Amino acid sequence: MKTCPSSFRNSGVAGWSAKERARNGPRVRSPRRKGGSPSEARCLKRGLLLAGLLLLILQPGSAAAQQNAWEKATAEGQKALSQGNFSRAEQQFVRAVQEAEKFGPHDLRLADTLGVLADLYRAQAKYDQAEPLYQRRIAILESALGPDHVILASALSTLAGLYQDLKQPEQAESLLQRSLAIWEKAWGRENPTVAQTQITLAEVYRVRGKYAEAEELYRQSLATLEKILGEEHPQIAAVLSNMAGLYSMQGQIAQAEPLLLRALTIYQRAHGPDHINVADALNDLGVLYHWEGRYEEAEPLLQRALKIREDALGPDDPNVAKTLNDLAELYSAQARYAEAEPLLQRSLAISEKTLGAEHREVAIKLSSLAEILRAQQKYEQAKKLFERSLSIREKNFGPEHPDVAAALSDLAGLLGEVGEYAEAQKLYERSRRIWEKALGPDNQNVATLLDKMARLYIAQGQYAEAEPLLQRSLAIWEKTLGPENLALRTTLNDLVELYRDQGHYREAEPFCKRALDLMEKAWGPEHPEVVPELEQYAALLRAMNRESEAEEMEARVRAIRAQNAPGVPQP
Repeated sequence: MKTCPSSFRNSGVAGWSAKERARNGPRVRSPRRKGGSPSEARCLKRGLLLAGLLLLILQPGSAAAQQNAWEKATAEGQKALSQGNFSRAEQQFVRAVQEAEKFGPHDLRLADTLGVLADLYRAQAKYDQAEPLYQRRIAILESALGPDHVILASALSTLAGLYQDLKQPEQAESLLQRSLAIWEKAWGRENPTVAQTQITLAEVYRVRGKYAEAEELYRQSLATLEKILGEEHPQIAAVLSNMAGLYSMQGQIAQAEPLLLRALTIYQRAHGPDHINVADALNDLGVLYHWEGRYEEAEPLLQRALKIREDALGPDDPNVAKTLNDLAELYSAQARYAEAEPLLQRSLAISEKTLGAEHREVAIKLSSLAEILRAQQKYEQAKKLFERSLSIREKNFGPEHPDVAAALSDLAGLLGEVGEYAEAQKLYERSRRIWEKALGPDNQNVATLLDKMARLYIAQGQYAEAEPLLQRSLAIWEKTLGPENLALRTTLNDLVELYRDQGHYREAEPFCKRALDLMEKAWGPEHPEVVPELEQYAALLRAMNRESEAEEMEARVRAIRAQNAPGVPQP
């Protein structure tokens, strides 16, 4: 049985752009999103029916006995939803709200109807219309039921889910913390609803870089669910997948892989080899192997996930589009652009068909396709797609949203590549201000942007401007992830380039050595991933006339390449 789309579940925030994954590892599995689909209609209808049953309990006889205009509008809205007719459903639920207003400003029927209409708006990405309805619903419930009622806790979690959709984790965090406190007070910690709220709050902590807090909540929820459901229940697999995503973000690949393998095993035992949940686990594992550089292992996993999703959901389902996107990124990482481009074009077409041309998921797909075109030096085509992506995001979220900041950064990168430095710098500055305002000055997105801005200055020979940006970026990465995380690699190598290009070889060497140490610790001294750092260090040593040391590193490079040449048996 398919789960409800994320509009009606408290799922995690969607993952990063393709470029950010290269630094941070694979995403936590994105929730399924099928705006306007019959599955959303079924979930909305199910939610409305449950809310209706709740009202029968709270107001015995009133909702069941009275055949009034509110009940008629509500029933018509339910019927439209069951047919997947969102436009008709919206009209009827608006009318139902108008009728419910007549019951009084604190009536629970009004709260219920406001929530259903808000759910419908959220499913259509009409977030500015959904938010005030959710807020008003909460106010009514708190007034009617008190501040510690479990129905209020559910409403708080729902509004938090909206803020997760909007990528506003700070607002979501406080709501979920309050919701969790209510659930725990009512039912204790060892309760499945408490565990699910912990998982959702953990996702918010993950997005905000509060990794220790997120890990603790994941562990608590996992222990609770294993005790209640057993260690082989599919819900256990879902928690394991999210924990793996948390470890991947921190570059802890060794901790992530066994969790995903266990999740895959659970799903296959529970559902068989061709179930949609198996496809989810295969997709997650394929993405993990991609960012480990294990391309040959990643490709068949993603191809199998694609086939399962196509067979189970049809060729035009948004989940099919996601796997197409991930497979395209795998090909792109290997410079197989001719294979990646049609996959992204198909993914984009699916999103436009199922979600509409102005949906934020379409904006993400446009940026991914633009990156492939950019890699092939099709700059004019890429620029048009980046600009369209930016326009969609500004229309959906306004000019100061983090999604807009990401699009500005993408477009700035392209402009810098073609030598339009002044315009690129303006876009980077605007992007930086948005990130800092939204997430604070020490957020990892700010650090990534500082790296990009510094590289733009380096390309122009403006080293004095680049240096403090890279030093600040390095400090952010060290503060948020620690001094030995792989995420520091890019910034360390940028500092090497900064000093090397100025002939300041001795200043460059500590950063060069540190980057090599990070890679050797993560991959082992004989892994192919270590080769770029060895070559960089060898070149630096030759520039300092330390020929014998350089030769030793170059010999290591030759040995690694020989060991990993095609046809050579691997240990």
